[in-house]
Amino acid sequence: MDGVLQVLQAVQAGRGVQSDMGYNLNAFGWYTADQALRLMTGGSAVQNEPFPYARTFNKANTASLSLTPAAQQTGEWYGSTDYQAGFQKLWGKA
Repeated sequence: MDGVLQVLQAVQAGRGVQSDMGYNLNAFGWYTADQALRLMTGGSAVQNEPFPYARTFNKANTASLSLTPAAQQTGEWYGSTDYQAGFQKLWGKA
């Protein structure tokens, strides 16, 4: 589980793994940092925020993915990575 490169390559090639569930670890880090910053600055934690960067992978939907270390690092397997700009704007950094 966790949508790591080697497992997704096995799913895509049909080598013993039928499916895998994963989530964008980079995005998870940004969401976690946002919560920590809110609490450290006296703000309230966001509750019940949906996390859209999770996905179940199978042979059919991995066929079009670039299964490379670079693609894993960017989180592109989970959709748009524009959340970074949104957080930077929220934090007054953009």
